Amino acid sequence: MRKFLGIFSYIFHPVFIPLIATGCFYYLSQNFYNTTEIYVTVIQVAIMTFLLPVILFLFLKSFKMLTSSIMVKDTGERKAPVFLNIVLMYILVFQILFLNRSNELKLFLTAYAVSYSIVFLSLFFKKKYSLHMLSFSAFVMFMMHTAQSYYLPFIFPLCILILLLGLLASSRLALQAHTTREILIGCLIGIIPQLVFHTFSISFL
Repeated sequence: MRKFLGIFSYIFHPVFIPLIATGCFYYLSQNFYNTTEIYVTVIQVAIMTFLLPVILFLFLKSFKMLTSSIMVKDTGERKAPVFLNIVLMYILVFQILFLNRSNELKLFLTAYAVSYSIVFLSLFFKKKYSLHMLSFSAFVMFMMHTAQSYYLPFIFPLCILILLLGLLASSRLALQAHTTREILIGCLIGIIPQLVFHTFSISFL
């Protein structure tokens, strides 16, 4: 059972979530964007939130700055990869996607970067909150907002996402990667910035 639950920690690793969210967003809103625009944005997000973070992780590993596996558990070792992810996300939103019409996506990525910034600050107080839960809960909120914005039925997909969120939480507990408190706080850190940014529709114009 533990091995089965552990699969979810790898499938929904934080490094995959921005790309998954981008793909799902354009799948739901594809009628509002042209194909070239979608492909270019997906490639940009893939490079900045997946490819570069993986390369930087391998770079840090090669210089012995990280001794953990891809599931970085040590609080001190988390600082560098988390900080680099924050920088890459802000560059993506405010430089690369600045003129992109996908404001909802940019709101998600900015709120996501804010969540990561909160976690980064918490590391200086030796607190280790779940990035897995942060990422996936932020993704769930983003999908809810997208469905609402485009008037799409979302009850069944929401039930599936909540089920996956529960399985992911169980996975982190089964692997003894986090306590229940760390998982719950991770969820809140992922949810609250998404609620704030989308509720007040902070503009990028």
